Parts: sequence; structure tokens; C-alpha cells
Amino acid sequence: MTATLTNEPTAATEAVERAMTDVAGMLQRVGRLAQATISDDQFFKETIAELRSGLPLVAAALWLTTPQGLLVPAAETGLGTTGLLRDPQVNRLNSQRLSEAIRNGRAATHHSLTDNAHADDGPTIHIAPVIGLRGCVGALEVFLPHDTDDAATRQEAVREVAQLISRSLKWREETSSAERQLDFARRLEATVLALHARTSTREAAFVTVNDGRQLLQCDRLSLVVRHGSGVRVIAVTGQERVHARSNLVRAMAQIGRLALNAGQPLHYPSSAATQPRAVSEAFLRFIDQSTARAVCLIPLAVPQTPATEKPSARTASSPPFGVLIAEHFTEDWLTPVTSARTAWFGEHVALALQNARRNDSIFLLPLWRALGDALSRLRGSRFALALFALLLLGASAAVLVGHQTAYRVEGTGKLMPVVRRDIFAPWDGEVTEVKVRTGQVVEAGDVLVVLRNDDLQSQILTVRNRLAERQQAFHALRAESDEAAARSLRPDEVLRLRGRLAQIRIEVEGLTQRVTALEAQLETLTLRAPIAGTVATFQVDQVLQNRPVRRGERLLELMDETSAWRIEATVPEGRAGHLMAARNRTRDTHLPASFVLATHPDATHDGRLVDVATRTTLSEKDGTSVPVVLELDTARLPDRRIGAEAVVKIDCGQKPLGYVLFGDVIEFIQRRWW
Repeated sequence: MTATLTNEPTAATEAVERAMTDVAGMLQRVGRLAQATISDDQFFKETIAELRSGLPLVAAALWLTTPQGLLVPAAETGLGTTGLLRDPQVNRLNSQRLSEAIRNGRAATHHSLTDNAHADDGPTIHIAPVIGLRGCVGALEVFLPHDTDDAATRQEAVREVAQLISRSLKWREETSSAERQLDFARRLEATVLALHARTSTREAAFVTVNDGRQLLQCDRLSLVVRHGSGVRVIAVTGQERVHARSNLVRAMAQIGRLALNAGQPLHYPSSAATQPRAVSEAFLRFIDQSTARAVCLIPLAVPQTPATEKPSARTASSPPFGVLIAEHFTEDWLTPVTSARTAWFGEHVALALQNARRNDSIFLLPLWRALGDALSRLRGSRFALALFALLLLGASAAVLVGHQTAYRVEGTGKLMPVVRRDIFAPWDGEVTEVKVRTGQVVEAGDVLVVLRNDDLQSQILTVRNRLAERQQAFHALRAESDEAAARSLRPDEVLRLRGRLAQIRIEVEGLTQRVTALEAQLETLTLRAPIAGTVATFQVDQVLQNRPVRRGERLLELMDETSAWRIEATVPEGRAGHLMAARNRTRDTHLPASFVLATHPDATHDGRLVDVATRTTLSEKDGTSVPVVLELDTARLPDRRIGAEAVVKIDCGQKPLGYVLFGDVIEFIQRRWW
């Protein structure tokens, strides 16, 4: 018995929750039907059919009034099972109840088909009025079982279904009314004319949010546009200035960014349920700040027509650059008419804003407008136009000739240390060892490269063998001479032996000197660093290893990065005369200069011209040019890189502005015709 009493409330609770779930699902489906672009008959029939899926329906009918004032069922289900159609008295009483609900515009509930207040065996009848644009145009009548535990919930569900039917009828009447369509077209034309008349972005945005709100009959209209990598709210209805740091404006910017990324219209509450979680959360944050019940976001993009297509061909749209946000505070339901009109208005807003933004991007636009107005006043008067042209030409010539500005000769060069040495091959040979690598710091005397010369090795071996042979002959002849002297041979014989001994001694001394010279030459094949510095040659081992070299060929570059640095540049031959003239004009031959390194193009460094070559050079890159050297403050150039490209500008004094701007043309004319 205890178990039975415990389970009964649980079962009842589950039944109530299941019934509420069915009602909620039914209301969602009816809401989608109310927004669907289907015929009236199909909408009425499917709505009545959906009532059966959410309520324990006995019967239901949607009654609408005809132009003659008669009530006719637009759609019904199970109405014949109630006996309403068979009993004239019951039918007459039901018609009175419907007429009273339509006349008063209030919902009513009856617990019997007859006037008998004590009858409790019939169904419970819920009547809810259906309201259109011209007032109450019908009623929804639902017959439910008499004994129900959640009668209040079901009665409220019937009222909500009637409200959804009313909303659907309103927008359907709106689309079918030629008078209302013409009225909206007139208001749209007036708003669009006012919008396109604005040439600045601020004015166009102000007209959009204020006149557009009245056109679309929404409670607030806002405009969000791309601003660099982010977005910015540029206009809100009723606000002269947008406060970018307010919570509402930040929420607008966030929801606008999502609409820009989506590239399609978003609606609340319909889009919040079908979009990703990030969009739903952004909608909720925006609604929390805005307190709006319905929101429509329309991306703004200007359609582009390719030149190869006909004007009637389908156009491709560019990426959206802005979002139009329409908010409704009293309605929680967006009709297809509202969405379509907002999108229609958004197309005009996109075109007007794009044109206004292009106008704002024109440099010195007010000046050009003033100049254009002045020229338009001169139109038609040839004398005034000619006088204006002469005055303008004279003023320009006076500025070009009279205004003095700095004239700079430009050249290109490289950043190099002052102290550096080139290592050349002393003899022909082959590289056998490379002792250093690129960027290695070496000290004076360190071995850099070892060469091998097979001819030199062969010569040393030949001379050494010849020397050994002559030395042996010398010792043998000296022993023979000593023996001859001991035996007291003839004087002429002793004299002959001593002569030969002197001859061999001379040969031995010559061969010894020859060996010493060849060994010294062999020693020079081991190349050593003449100074302390950095190996600047790129990929030394790959370039030199096992490579035959010729005498005088440059093998390595050593540069002392701890010494002073300078810019070694070249200037075009045609500009060298300005350098010489500037040096002759001033007693200080060190002209001021500046340069920019390719490794740091954001910084400009100062220097001075210290040397100009007395002859020109010819190169494939620069043509005929004059080498120059710039001195710089090494301490102010912490990041130094050998061979860094530099653009050099040398100050050559003041010259007229016209010569600075058009010097090349003037010099070309001077060379050709003067």
C-alpha cells in the first residue's frame, strides 16, 4: 500500500511533464508554419493538424468571418464527432459564443455544449480570438476532454496558437494588400533618395539609422562596419555620438563581427537555435544588454557586375563590409515581410555607404569641391577661363622657380669596414686545406688556406737531389785532393784537382741557395692572416676546397669589424657635377649626407661625404657612375652587417623647387638642344 501511494504522485508528475513537452514542441512547429511562405489553406490545415500532436484533442476548428459577416470554418478536425453540426440549438449557441469572443476580442472557456451549467459530461471548449490588420477576423475553437489536470496549461497553449495564427494573418494581409505595398514603396523611395543624397559616411549612416527605423518600423537600428582588422559601430538610432566603450556597443560590435564572418542574414530567436554555439552565446549576451525580443542582422555587400557580362546577368557580390542591426523591443517574432524589407533596404544602404566611403577616401575632397565650384562658375566664359588658367599657371611657375628647397644627389652603396685585406694566391696551385669558415674571427698569423704546387715540389726534389750529388762529389774530390797532396804529386795535377774542387763548391753553394729559395716559395703556399678580423667570403670551404687557383687570384676577404665603418657608394655620372659644384661652393669639402640601410629601412642615419673618385667606373647594374665614400658615426650604428645595401642621399645645397622636381627633364633638354 505504501509503494502504491509513493508511485502515484511520480507517475502524475511525469505525465504533466510529458504533456508540457508535447505542448512546447507543438508551439514551435506552429511558429515555424506561421513564418513559412505557404498558401493560406495549407497553413490553416497544417496548424489544426499540429494541435492534435500537442493536445488531447477532441475537435478543433479555425473560424473566419466572410466579408458578409458570416462565420465559416477555414480548417477543422473532428468537428462532426461533437454533435455540433447535427443539433441546431447547440450550433446556434456555439455561433453566439464565437461571435461574442470575436466582438469582445477576449478568450473564453466553456465546460459544456449547452447552457446547462451542471453538465459535466461534455468536452471543455476553449475559444481564442484571431486578430488581423483590420481587427478581430475570426476565432480558434478547441474541444478538449472535460477532466484534465493541466487545463490552465492547455488553455494558455490555445491562446498562444491563436496569437501565432494572428501574426501569420497580419503579414499575409500585408503582402496581399496593394495599398500597403504601394505605401511602403513610397516611403522606401523617399528614404533612399535622402540616403543617396548624402556624400559623407557619417551623414549616410545617420540617415540610415534614423529614417530607416521609421521605414522598417523597428525600435532601434544600428550600423556596424569593418574598421581595419576589427569592426566599429558608427551609428545608432537617436544617438549623436556612439560611445564605443559602452557594454551595449561592444555587444553590437561582437554580434556584427559574427554576421560579417557568416556572410548571411541572422535572426533572433530563429538563428540562435540553428547556428553554432558561439553565435548563440553572442546573441544571448547581446540580448542581455539590448533587452530586445527580436533581432535581424543583414550583412551589407555591394554587388559587382563583371565587364564581360550583360547587365541582366547574375551579379557576384563582394565580401560584406558592414551589418545592419534591426531590433524590436515589443515583438519576439520576425515575419518574412519584416526580414525581406530589412534586406531590401540593406541593399540600398550598402550601395550608398560604399559611395560615401569612396568620397571620404579622396584626399583634400573639400578643396577639390571648391575648385570644381569655381570652375563651374567660369564655364561659358572663355575669357574668364583663360584668365584663370593663366593665373594658375603663373602661380605654379612662381612657386617652382622662387621656392628654394634642398637638392640631394641619390646613390646606392654598401656598408663596409674601413680596415680589410684581400688574400691573393701567391703562385699557381691547388687548394688542399681550408682552415677557416665564413664569419670566423681570426688573429694575425693564423693559417687560412694551404696550397699545393706540384711543379714546385718537383723542382725542390730535383734541386735537393742535385745538391746531394754535388755535395758527394765535393767530398770525394776533396779527399782525392788531400791524398794527392800527401803523395806529393805533380803540382799541375794538384792545381787541377783544386780547380775542380772550387768549381764543385760553387755549384753546391748555388744549389743550396736554390733550395732555400724554393723552400721559402713553398712556405708562401701556406696563407696566413695579415690582420685580425672576420672571414667575409661566403661559403669558403665550398668555394675553395680542392680548387685549382692562378697566381694573383683573390681567395679570401678579411674585414676588421671592430674598426671604423663607412659607406662605399656610387652616384650616376650625370649627378657628379652637382657634387663637385657643391664642394667648390663651400669651403668644407665634407658635404652632409644621410643613408638608409636595407636591413633597417625604418631608420635614417646621418653621415658626410669624405671622398669622391677622380674617374668614373662602368658596371652592368649602375652604368657609368662615380664612386664616393661616406663617413659615419660607428657608435650610432649598433647593428652592422658587412655589405648591407644602402640608399645614400648627399645634400648639395638649395635649388629651385622646379629643378628638384623636374631636373631630369631639364638636363635632358640641355644635353639635346643647348
